[in-house]
Amino acid sequence: MKTDLSILMFLFAVTTCGHADVHVKLESHTDSYYYGGITYPEENEVWEAWVGDNKSAYISERRSVIVDLNTNMLSFINHLDSTYAEAALPFQWPNLVSEEMAGRLEMYRTTGTVTESREIKTIGKWACQRYDVNSWIPYAGGRYDEREIVLWITPDVPIDINVYKQIRTVLRQLRNYDEVLVSELGKIEGYQIASETTTYVKGFGYQSTEWVTDMSERQPPADVYSVPEGYTKKEALTWEDLE
Repeated sequence: MKTDLSILMFLFAVTTCGHADVHVKLESHTDSYYYGGITYPEENEVWEAWVGDNKSAYISERRSVIVDLNTNMLSFINHLDSTYAEAALPFQWPNLVSEEMAGRLEMYRTTGTVTESREIKTIGKWACQRYDVNSWIPYAGGRYDEREIVLWITPDVPIDINVYKQIRTVLRQLRNYDEVLVSELGKIEGYQIASETTTYVKGFGYQSTEWVTDMSERQPPADVYSVPEGYTKKEALTWEDLE
């Protein structure tokens, strides 16, 4: 199964305390599972993020997402077909997808609850506090794509947490979270170092984990916060772009 945009929920931060940007490396693992007559193999992926002056860029092999609060722009870049789309902030789906697609996304937004825990755990070099998230898409009186997520959060990072929250709000809206879940997650103070997720599909669950492996201040490549040269601009994203 392709990794969804949940990975984007903790790949971004903003505004470092010094002049250098912050470079973040992340890894994820999804267990193998059997569903609908198909055995889905385990997946292991690596990503990186660059954190600069009120802007941040997430980079993977398939796509990049750039959030720039200086220009109030979101750039969604698809490396598989060398295309990109842009949307003005504050984020609204009609600025990024077709009217029909925006309507369907509005109908099936993810909601949920957030519970703070007193549990503390050291992950890498960071002392992290636990938060429990239960999310789902309301559908036909039930819950679709329900997830139980454990977040591990630390305040000990070289970023401006207040501006970081603004970036995270954009990313959660891009994940199609509703106002309730965005508001609840916005109360968390700190940077997400790791997550442990159980996703439920018709009576069974499969596990995935994501974690930061390194965070360091350094000079970024000159073009890391821009669309690559030669890419074609799209007026609207498709469902395939968001897979």
